[in-house]
Amino acid sequence: MRKGERNLVFLFLLPAVVCLILITVYPFVSLIHLSTCKYVLSERGGRPFVGFENYVRLFSHARFWSSMRITFIYALMAVGLEFFLGLGIALVLSRELKGRNVLIPLLIVPLGVTPIVASLVWKILYNSQFGLINYLLSVLGISPPLWLSHPQWALVSLVIVDAWRWTPLMMLIFLGGLSAIPRESYEAGVVDGASKWQIFLYITLPLLRPIIAVALFIRIMDVFKAFDIIYGLTQGGPGRATETMNIWLLLVSLRYYDFGLGAALAFVMLFLVIGICTLFMRILNVKIGESVTW
Repeated sequence: MRKGERNLVFLFLLPAVVCLILITVYPFVSLIHLSTCKYVLSERGGRPFVGFENYVRLFSHARFWSSMRITFIYALMAVGLEFFLGLGIALVLSRELKGRNVLIPLLIVPLGVTPIVASLVWKILYNSQFGLINYLLSVLGISPPLWLSHPQWALVSLVIVDAWRWTPLMMLIFLGGLSAIPRESYEAGVVDGASKWQIFLYITLPLLRPIIAVALFIRIMDVFKAFDIIYGLTQGGPGRATETMNIWLLLVSLRYYDFGLGAALAFVMLFLVIGICTLFMRILNVKIGESVTW
């Protein structure tokens, strides 16, 4: 490629690079700068530089640790449930089943439901007086719990809704991975006398490792950003039983107007997600950008 052609290529790429800088780099740098300033909207004095004071305040705040604990519990329960359900459904649908082409579109319907609509529908279903779930439980002779009003059940209720909404995504990812595994691998396992469990454990799971890493990577990032469903169903209640880091970030920034502390919290959340995703990649021994080939 000639020098003039290379310059022309860079010229065509320049608008995209500028847009990328404007929508990613600039907000990131602004977030770092804001996290080192004292910026409370209700107070006068501009934005004085305070260094790491916001981070000291953040780590010494009891609500930070409680919201982080709730976020980790919520993420572990939701992603774990979605992983096992999605993998199980994908294993069933990977076989030649009658009505498979009709069943898959029906299963992915929750992905098309907007979060606010989903939260409103599930709020009605969870209603202790006229909700369908409690009615069915009472018909079966089971004492229905107070789904959204009891501290111990509220988080479980959110996990159920999250699993209902995002298990189809896990299923689609795993279904694509299973369809790409060569049949020769299974045939070799059968010839060697391996049982179905051994084939799954020593052939399917190792070959699905990059796919599992991608699925977990996507869902971990997304579950830490979860806000709309939680706010629509519980708004962090009852009490602070479902107050995740995102809910507390909303309160700090838009109710208490402490933008410096909110920026510090957002920055810490970013590094938590990066650290957790990196840990999963190391556990699964998958490099970012590794091609999914067999």
